[in-house]
Amino acid sequence: MTSPEAALARLAAAELPHPNPPPLAGEGREGAGFPEIRVLDGGTIAWRAAGLPLATGREAMADTPDDCWRRPYDPYAGEGARERYLKWEIELIRQIEREGDLGFRVSP
Repeated sequence: MTSPEAALARLAAAELPHPNPPPLAGEGREGAGFPEIRVLDGGTIAWRAAGLPLATGREAMADTPDDCWRRPYDPYAGEGARERYLKWEIELIRQIEREGDLGFRVSP
């Protein structure tokens, strides 16, 4: 794991489930579902300072990012995103009216 200065990565690594006691600083450890967990000493800043290669895009991601909100007008939001968003927003007015416990008026 890594983070800019490794501090956040150490905190995250400590939260991962593991069957063995935590190791000494800088050592790897066995984790439940993970063959080995290591924190990059010095973090990404040290890696970059050493002149080592660093991916800056999405090419090295372990999985497709699906846990982020994309603005419907961003080019990477996907085809039809604007239309789906507007349809959802218009339907929201009808949903609030159906529930009946909130007052909601649409101004012309």
